[in-house]
Amino acid sequence: RMNATGLVSSQAQALVDDLSPAVGRYKFATEESEIAAGIYAISHFVGRAPARFLLLFVSLEALFKPIPRSEVAQKHVQSLIETTKQAQIPTDERDAIASALTFLKSRSIAQTGRELAATLLEGQTYEGMDAATFFSHIYKMRNDIVHQGKIEPGAAHSILGEFDRFVSELISRQYAEP
Repeated sequence: RMNATGLVSSQAQALVDDLSPAVGRYKFATEESEIAAGIYAISHFVGRAPARFLLLFVSLEALFKPIPRSEVAQKHVQSLIETTKQAQIPTDERDAIASALTFLKSRSIAQTGRELAATLLEGQTYEGMDAATFFSHIYKMRNDIVHQGKIEPGAAHSILGEFDRFVSELISRQYAEP
């Protein structure tokens, strides 16, 4: 066992004293935005570009609140669910299909992301693209990695800087007013 006493220089302590009231005044508007910020922070400790890319995307998804589709579209999806429940297929397949269909009652991740980017990042550009177009680009890259296990060598690495800025700017708009 060892006893130790910490010593903080007066300059460092002055910095902490100056920053503490300012930092403590701000909080995230929702629990989802706080989770997104946490995942975003963790992404900076991941060395491999594809893994960091995916963590940045997951932090975005934590912000998404899919909007319900129109009433007509929801009724159509519900009719598909009911038809599926009556289908003469194995129960596990029938239940899995019906469950997957329920997600179609709300707008997709792609639609939600484009709308969020267009609304909160209006006028911003990333890699020469408006925010909604940039989101579509990174969404396609995400799908290639997740669903096909492929990514062009260097593609994730080359876009990480702009993607990081994109995510940080979306998260920065999630603070509640002090």
